[in-house]
Amino acid sequence: EEWITFADDGHRALLETIKAPMYDDLGMFIGVLGIGRDITERKLAEEALKKSEERYRSIFENAQEGIFQTTVEGRFLTANSAMATLLGYDSPEDLKTTVTDISKQLYVNPEDRKLMLKMIEEQGSVRRFETQFYRKNGSIVWMSVNLQAARDEGDHVIYYEGFNEDITERKKAEGKLRGTLCELQETRDLLIQSEKLAAMGQLSAGVAHEIMNPINIISMKIQLMGMTETLTDEAKADLQVCKDQIARITNITKGLGQFARVSDKQMALGDLNQLCDHVVTLIAPRLKVENVKTDIQYQPNLPLIQMDKDKMEQVILNLISNALDAMHDKEEKILRILTEFNGGNVVGLTISDNGTGIAPEIMNRIFDPFFTTKKTGEGTGLGLSISYGIIRDHAGNIRAENNERGGTSFFIELPIKHDTAKN
Repeated sequence: EEWITFADDGHRALLETIKAPMYDDLGMFIGVLGIGRDITERKLAEEALKKSEERYRSIFENAQEGIFQTTVEGRFLTANSAMATLLGYDSPEDLKTTVTDISKQLYVNPEDRKLMLKMIEEQGSVRRFETQFYRKNGSIVWMSVNLQAARDEGDHVIYYEGFNEDITERKKAEGKLRGTLCELQETRDLLIQSEKLAAMGQLSAGVAHEIMNPINIISMKIQLMGMTETLTDEAKADLQVCKDQIARITNITKGLGQFARVSDKQMALGDLNQLCDHVVTLIAPRLKVENVKTDIQYQPNLPLIQMDKDKMEQVILNLISNALDAMHDKEEKILRILTEFNGGNVVGLTISDNGTGIAPEIMNRIFDPFFTTKKTGEGTGLGLSISYGIIRDHAGNIRAENNERGGTSFFIELPIKHDTAKN
């Protein structure tokens, strides 16, 4: 009676059958009832499994992330609609049919998949691995990949499974942020450099005058002493040392004076090609003596630019002189001068050498006043500072990079007005 109380409708039907004469045997009754209970439990388990599968199927289909399973070789076993959409395919079936080699067809850098599979072997899984995928139309999307391996009882990988998240917009935002930070850093560097130049300009006007007055007096006295007939050879040699040092002081003082006059410019339309050619002509004797090869590439029909020709000549001459100094110990010396215009708002000038280059740790100091890598007495450290001030005073930019030939390249950009472009 207790069994009948807890039986469902199916059990009751079964029990009615059991009452038939053919089931008078009690053992047979119990056996049939036991079978009924086994079927019910199985049915309940199947129903629970079905509901569980429906829940997970709903999650699989409605997830915003791309969920997938792939073979070891690189084919999709399963993929949800989001995965197909992220990669620009019409459906999961379209994705599975079209993509037969994930490494070659999806990964912009196929080595990334190899790296992730290696990480799974070493770490067990991959979390938030950022890489680029090709979409069906050939465009590129950034993905954050989470991946792990499914293994059999023998610990062999039978397939990979994971999910991807589209992080393209985040990457674009990060790129813009990096660009903004770089611009801010450049602006900061320009302000610092401008402040240095301004301070030097204020200092130089007074210092140049105050230094030159006593130097002129000393110079005259030394010249008078040199005219004395009774001077020994040793004394004459000492006087010559004094003259050389006075000349050096004079050159430094003249350099200081450039800071005060950097804005005192005479602007006029000029052709950068002609100006460069003029400077090369001036320095031709040194090029010949030092056996320097030149590679000069002037782009024809450059737009004219507003410039102070004398000051721009000073910049070009200084950069070429520095290039020649840097190539002093080279067996083969190559000076390259390039002008270009790409249709934008600036004309470009590049002066390169194959010399010793600039150490990375001092690259950001080369335009500082009095900073020089030359030996004592060979340079004042003012040439690049003055050149920097002149280019900035022309609303242009100047920067330096080490090139593939082992030397240094200086890049100058000068603004143009489009109505000055040549026909």
